Amino acid sequence: MKIINRFQKSIPLRFQTKKECDILISFMRYLFFDIECSEGKSMCSFGYVLTDERFGITAKEDVLMNPEAVFHTGAWGRKNREACPGIEMAYPKETFLKRPPFPAFYDKIKNLIEYPDQKVIGFSHKNDTVFLDNACKRYRLPSIDYEFIDVQNVHKDYYNLVNPASTEKLVEELNLDVGKYVPHKSDDDAEVSMLLTESFCRKEGLSLDRLVSLYPNCMGVHKNYNTVYLFKTRAETLIDAINKNSTSKNNTMTNNNFSKYRRFLSDIITDDAVEKTLAGKRVAVNREYFENHFREMLLIAQAVMDRGGVIEPHAGRADIFVGPPSDEERKALAAAERKGRKVSEITVKQLFEMPDIADGDKCVVREQYGEKL
Repeated sequence: MKIINRFQKSIPLRFQTKKECDILISFMRYLFFDIECSEGKSMCSFGYVLTDERFGITAKEDVLMNPEAVFHTGAWGRKNREACPGIEMAYPKETFLKRPPFPAFYDKIKNLIEYPDQKVIGFSHKNDTVFLDNACKRYRLPSIDYEFIDVQNVHKDYYNLVNPASTEKLVEELNLDVGKYVPHKSDDDAEVSMLLTESFCRKEGLSLDRLVSLYPNCMGVHKNYNTVYLFKTRAETLIDAINKNSTSKNNTMTNNNFSKYRRFLSDIITDDAVEKTLAGKRVAVNREYFENHFREMLLIAQAVMDRGGVIEPHAGRADIFVGPPSDEERKALAAAERKGRKVSEITVKQLFEMPDIADGDKCVVREQYGEKL
């Protein structure tokens, strides 16, 4: 899978030894960064820490900038503001206003984050990608694209938690002394994230690469103003995460499940190693089956798109229809054929009995989810 080739080269598999892990990361640097905003969305500081693979700090800086926005970190409205007065910034407001705005630092930040031989590591990192996107979009600057590791997800999976732990909880759990750090000072917050990562690795006696190989749900990619965790880009890992984090066994296309399905279609990573036997083919699935088989539809979409096909929502525009068709779908198929479109009709069972699908996806559907094909 192209998008994670660099991860695959740098993150060892389960059977690799610790010595091999250390060799793989010997030329790697780590970047931790944190962003503060003046009112929840406009960047006013970008703090970072650079370390070697043993977490020795090689650089630390807090890049301050004029957010060109109001400073308001609490709730809006008098009543809400009394209950939630907001955070105290690490610097006076005037210090930020004297600095240039984000575009003056864009090249520096982009080069820092997109540096080729490093790992970007964060804690609840998606929040920072949102702030970064806000700034780039606001000033019409290109997206800053990179891969990252979110240590919060490592901890979440390690302890089999439904909800991830906060920074404060992990600091307490790992017994870290962070008294010397200034809250909401971006470079200090970045260093605390580094200390959390280092302490968790030391506690478990594992290198970072080894830890990530055991808990791959922490890997993510930010590209074209979009952030996605890599476990959400393959059907099997997404289904495992859904089953793990939800007590609901609902398998219908509810609004929530349908949103996950649509997001999956846009985020999916296809397997380049699979022969493109469905290249250019549009595959539609019987509406009733679609509405009652959320997890199976994720697997069907993966199987079809791995093989070069696309999922088509309308029967009349399909090259392959996975049936049996309803009366309405039968009319659409007949209309398509009258216009000269030849549509092949197969059953769900026949789809998963295609020679190059049968050994893999069919087993996943049948054995994991008990679907009678």
